[in-house]
Amino acid sequence: MITRPENINGNWSAFAMFGFNTALKDKRFTVNSFSRTSYSNLISYLYNDETKLNDKTRSTSLLLGEHLNGTFRNDWFEVSVNGSIRYTFERNKLRPENNQEPYTYGYGVSTNISLPWQMSLSTNITNNARRGYRDTSMNRNELVWNAQIAQNFLKGNAATVSFEIYDILKQQTNVSRSLTSDIRSVSEFNGINSYCMLRFTYRLNIFGNKEARSHMRQGGGFHRPEGPHRDGFGGRGRGRF
Repeated sequence: MITRPENINGNWSAFAMFGFNTALKDKRFTVNSFSRTSYSNLISYLYNDETKLNDKTRSTSLLLGEHLNGTFRNDWFEVSVNGSIRYTFERNKLRPENNQEPYTYGYGVSTNISLPWQMSLSTNITNNARRGYRDTSMNRNELVWNAQIAQNFLKGNAATVSFEIYDILKQQTNVSRSLTSDIRSVSEFNGINSYCMLRFTYRLNIFGNKEARSHMRQGGGFHRPEGPHRDGFGGRGRGRF
C-alpha cells in the first residue's frame, strides 16, 4: 500500500455574530441578546478497499446559537435570568448514517446582594442539558451551582477578600467535540470542577484621585525634564506629554 499527500480544494468556513443590549422603559430592567452562526465545509479523500481508489468525501457542519438574558438592578440588589441554546447539524456525504444533530441548552438565574457594611453575596445556578448524542450516556442534565461572599475594606474599598465555591452539587462534566472531513470525535475528560477559592484583590491607583487625573489630562503632569531648549515641531519651548 502506498500513501502520499493529495492536493484538494473546497475547505472553507464562515461565521457571523450579532449582539443587542437595551434598557426598558423602567431603566432598572435591561435585556441583552447574543446570536451566532457558523458553517464549515470540509473535503478529503477516503480510500475505498473495494475499488482500490480514493473517494472524495465532504462533511458539513452548521451551528446556530442564541443566548438571552434579562436583568433587574437597583442600588443594593441585582437578579438575572438567562437561557441559551446551541444546535449543530452535522452531515457526511459518504457516511450519511453518521449524520448527527447534537444540541445543548441551558437556563438559570443569578443574583447579587450588596450589604451596607461593604459586603456582597452572589450566587448563580444553571441547568445545562445535552441531547442528540448517539451515546446515550452523553445525553444528560447537569445542575451547576456557584456562590461567593466578598468583603471590601481599606480606604476607597481598595482591597477585597472573597471566598468562592464552584460546582457545589458536583454535577459538571467536561465534554469536547471535534469534526473533520473524515473523523468525528466526542471525548469526556477528567477535570476539577468542584472547588473553593480564597481570593485577595488590591486595586492600586497610581494616578491619584479624580481631580489629579483631570489635572493630568489637561497637561499638568508628566513634564519632560528641564534641559537645553532646541527647535522642534511648534517652535522653541518645553515639551510635555
